[in-house]
Amino acid sequence: MAGTAAKPTRTPPVTQPASRGNLLQVLGVSFGVAVLIGNTILVGILRTPGDVAARLPNPGLFLGVWILGGLFALLATLSIAEPGAMLAQSGGQYVIVRRGLGVYPGFVVGWNDRTIVFPDVAHSSDMWLGSQVLPGEMVATQWINDHTRKSDKFVADIGGAEAIMGMTTRISLVGGDWANAPDPVRNMETAGRIYGTDDAAEAHEMAVANGCDYVFLPNRRLNTGTFDNNANATKFSNTTYFQVVYTNDDVSIYRVLP
Repeated sequence: MAGTAAKPTRTPPVTQPASRGNLLQVLGVSFGVAVLIGNTILVGILRTPGDVAARLPNPGLFLGVWILGGLFALLATLSIAEPGAMLAQSGGQYVIVRRGLGVYPGFVVGWNDRTIVFPDVAHSSDMWLGSQVLPGEMVATQWINDHTRKSDKFVADIGGAEAIMGMTTRISLVGGDWANAPDPVRNMETAGRIYGTDDAAEAHEMAVANGCDYVFLPNRRLNTGTFDNNANATKFSNTTYFQVVYTNDDVSIYRVLP
């Protein structure tokens, strides 16, 4: 119709395509290397030599099997390292096999890892971990997260220290990055003396001198690297120097009083 202005058309808003989510890269290469070395030492080096030696009492056979296994592991590492660097995706061997051989072989490898390999590794780890870290110690790390400062320092043996630092990021007198820790042998000796001495005043003095705020005392045999025994727990009941702040069936935590 003449004299009627055309209505302006509204341009629809431009929508951006949804971006694909990515895993947060917060752990880093050093953490991955630490986990790899930890698994190798825990499941392989600490547990299997005795079993292998029992079945191969001949020293030549014993060493030969370890050398052969090391060469096999090296070849496996070389075959995985290059495609793993090329395909920066989560999923382990599944991603590599799916890319190289197809969806079905990738599915078989992934399913095998999920139902056979990982449960077997977990079972082997649990057998050793049970003697190093008790279930109650893992429960106690939640209390540490909720009731202590991130800067607080703990007296703990190696097993307890790794649980504390891994689950709470608090620091410990022993454990952690041994290669970069200042004077790790002295720290192991100090932790052993704190646990082993009968004198509450001496234990308190060493804890304070090393900047420790808490003592982590599991109900098991302790290993600080230089001390491998049950701790003398009586001294920590001396309320002049220590105060119990948390306890369960497997562990007690004492605050080092100023």
